[in-house]
Amino acid sequence: MKLNQVQSLNINQKSAVDIINNVFAKNEEEKVAMEQKKQAYAQKICQKVQAGKKLTAAELNFLRETDPVTYMKAIKLQYKRQAVENHLKNCSSKEEVEDVISMELGSISKEDPDKEAMINAVQEAVKEYKKTDKYQGLPEKSKEEKRVHKSTKNQDSGIENSQKENTRNSIEYNTQLGTYQEVYLSDSVEDMPFDLKS
Repeated sequence: MKLNQVQSLNINQKSAVDIINNVFAKNEEEKVAMEQKKQAYAQKICQKVQAGKKLTAAELNFLRETDPVTYMKAIKLQYKRQAVENHLKNCSSKEEVEDVISMELGSISKEDPDKEAMINAVQEAVKEYKKTDKYQGLPEKSKEEKRVHKSTKNQDSGIENSQKENTRNSIEYNTQLGTYQEVYLSDSVEDMPFDLKS
């Protein structure tokens, strides 16, 4: 009787060990599968960051917890994108929109390691803005520029023609003030406030 009990006990122990091994194996498989899903999600978010797309709050939280370097890059791109969107909202003509685009793209440093992603963020913001009704309703040129153009046509005839030809009016964006302002440019060296002759 003892031999049968020992054999039965050995069989039960082997079954218990097999069951435990199977449970551990399933847990390991689940861990591997979960890690693969996590890596795929992280890769998807990184591609979205590189493309300059907006991230959801959940995606930002995931990056903050798992990849602080990419999280900081994403935050930097979000700030750039927000700045572009704010500038675009304040435009009063399609020509101003193009000026803002040029300014924003020109402000990206060639040495910036995230240059490509920054350019993509600007382009994404512009692409989305150009789909809006506000952009579609903008005039081609701003009223101020039309006014400047009209006033130059109607200038006093007492001004010499040569002086008229050598002076150009334009509107430039002042980055310090954050606004557009009228600028008078002269082709004549004598009209320059500093000496270019030397």
